[in-house]
Amino acid sequence: MFTTRKWAEVPDTKKNLWAFPVHCQNCGIRLLGAAKQICRYCILSELARIYPEPKKYGELMLERPLLVPVPLSQQRRDSRGYNQSYSIAEGWVAAIPLPILREGSIARTASRINQVHVNKSERRLNMEGVYRLACPSVYDWINRPILITDDVYTTGSTCFALWQFLKSLGFKKTYLFTLAMA
Repeated sequence: MFTTRKWAEVPDTKKNLWAFPVHCQNCGIRLLGAAKQICRYCILSELARIYPEPKKYGELMLERPLLVPVPLSQQRRDSRGYNQSYSIAEGWVAAIPLPILREGSIARTASRINQVHVNKSERRLNMEGVYRLACPSVYDWINRPILITDDVYTTGSTCFALWQFLKSLGFKKTYLFTLAMA
């Protein structure tokens, strides 16, 4: 996807370490703000390549996936004040016009135990049956591909449980987008 420049082409190579680069690894301009390896301009221009604009609006609507942010339990949502997965999906919508499933359409019960302190198999068991349908309008999207968005992919238990739930509703094509892997 990204066309990384050769190390010698990037200016100021003594300061541009691979782990903490000073310049964009795609275009070579100096990184500003929270950018870590690739500048915001390159990210937005590369995202446009992933979803090229079709010539007709009808084709556009048929090809665009529905963004489904991983729901939080109400207790977690209240303590945090926001759903980070929904914020990620809103960022996609700002860059690319995609439909997003309204927050609260799929509800999640609180996990039985904190996911941080358990192994992969315990996480999977902990996530069984935590999702439920809160709004029947989800069925309006049944023939569309789904793009599940989450912040971190650790063992995949959360995304797997949501995928199983969506599959049980009748969704066929499901994809996953996370910002990081732990």
